[in-house]
Amino acid sequence: MDVLRLERELERLRKEPDNPGLYRDIGILFAETGYNRSAETYLRKAFECGPNDESTLYHYAQVLYARSKWRESEAVWKSYLGIKPEDPFALERIGDCCYLTGRYEQAAEYRKRSREAGKAGLNNGPQS
Repeated sequence: MDVLRLERELERLRKEPDNPGLYRDIGILFAETGYNRSAETYLRKAFECGPNDESTLYHYAQVLYARSKWRESEAVWKSYLGIKPEDPFALERIGDCCYLTGRYEQAAEYRKRSREAGKAGLNNGPQS
């Protein structure tokens, strides 16, 4: 983990406690090193402060998925699709969430959409 960067971001957060971008960036730092519980805490706060931020939605959904919170992850992925409607990776993840919660027909539908979006050459992931 980039401890110095984390310390700088936490210091900035003390000065700017209402800055959702800082919560997001700290959450991403934790996620990149596998500290998903801490990542979830910071990304949830970023989501609460700025629920339409593409990068926050993407990373928050990923962390929830990594923590086996399938239904929550699915809901956040669907919010993300509001910004990037045909993101193949997001569609695949929603399909996975459906499958892991026993909704096999829905899973197949999302996976089909994911394959179609991938064939169309659509980019996935946040732009920032």
